[in-house]
Amino acid sequence: MGKDLEKSLRELQANHVETVQELEKTRNMLIMQHKINKDYQDEVEAVTQKMEGVRRDYEIKLEQYAHLLDVRAARIRKLEAQLKDIAYGTKQFKFTPEITKEDDVEEFDESVHLERGYNLLEIHISKVAFSPVVVNIFGDQEPATFCTYAFYDFELQTTPIMRGLQPSYEFTSQYVVQVDEFFLQYIQKNTVRLEVHLAIGTDFKTIAVCQLKLQDILEKNGQIFSSSTLIGIDNDISNYGTLEYWCKLKVPMEQAIRLYKERAKALGYISSNLRDPYQPVGIDKGKNIGLTEDNLNVLFITINGCSNMKSGTSTSQPSPYVAYTFFHFPDHYTNTIASSNNPQFEDLKCFPLSMNADLDKYLKSQSLVLYVFDDREMGDTYTCKAMVPLIPLAHDKCISGLFTTNNKNIILFLYF
Repeated sequence: MGKDLEKSLRELQANHVETVQELEKTRNMLIMQHKINKDYQDEVEAVTQKMEGVRRDYEIKLEQYAHLLDVRAARIRKLEAQLKDIAYGTKQFKFTPEITKEDDVEEFDESVHLERGYNLLEIHISKVAFSPVVVNIFGDQEPATFCTYAFYDFELQTTPIMRGLQPSYEFTSQYVVQVDEFFLQYIQKNTVRLEVHLAIGTDFKTIAVCQLKLQDILEKNGQIFSSSTLIGIDNDISNYGTLEYWCKLKVPMEQAIRLYKERAKALGYISSNLRDPYQPVGIDKGKNIGLTEDNLNVLFITINGCSNMKSGTSTSQPSPYVAYTFFHFPDHYTNTIASSNNPQFEDLKCFPLSMNADLDKYLKSQSLVLYVFDDREMGDTYTCKAMVPLIPLAHDKCISGLFTTNNKNIILFLYF
């Protein structure tokens, strides 16, 4: 009995020791886990604080970026408004004409405001001096005469009625015109028809006519003084008298063309901005282009027509067309004018150019070769050709005039 109790006691003691050891292991494990959890908690707090700092930094940066975007958007809107001012003429400019005391002109309102791309053209009819033959026709009478003329697409202008054999009309008409390719072509190839009428009571009779030439106004700083010979209407008097007149542009032609080029470039920027953003910007043959560089320019080549054309082998009238190659662009052909000895092509071609050293070398060393072909002729033989030196373009000057070859005239107009 005693032995059983002693054995039981030893077993209980052994179990107790084992239990105490297990509890000690558990205690140590709990202490270790607590330390690990504390480290994790500290690390989480550190990461949380770091993330909070990063979040605050990003919020500050986002505010700065938003402010920069607002500034950029405001600048873009301002630049777009400036482009529209240049392109569509919404911004007005005041030009003061430089008239000296020696200029025989009338005083006009100096506060004329012109929109960008526009100009003010003045045509002044000074006086008429009738020839001695006409004086004999009038006899001792003091004829009452006046003049009428129409410029561009404006209404007919009428001078005052003046009496005498040397009437002094001193009449000036003003026209606000848009300086574009159509106006430049009109100035280059057209004249203004002026008619002199004899006032008879409440009626009148047209007695003479002449042409006012305006082509030189493109090259003579926007002002010309000239005269024109009057041609009789009802008789064979080729010299009915002489008409004196002058024409003046408020804005000098070089400045007007510069403003027009600025407008063309602004339109190019606007059209470039409206392109498909996934479509590459490049030179599209025959179409409007997007100008993406500040040194881009546009060259306009206008071929008005030819004169004195004759067929090479056929007895019928030729059907001519003109072909030429400019710089690195493909060959360009005008329309074919059927059965004409004096064809009027009215061909306008625009070439977008990068103003670099290669172009400058080309303009200074090369000529534009114009080949005139007859569509009725077989083969590749041209009827005539004209050589047009391009060096004036390198000095920012336009090229215009008649270019003669083989007794055939080609009317050409080139400008940037």
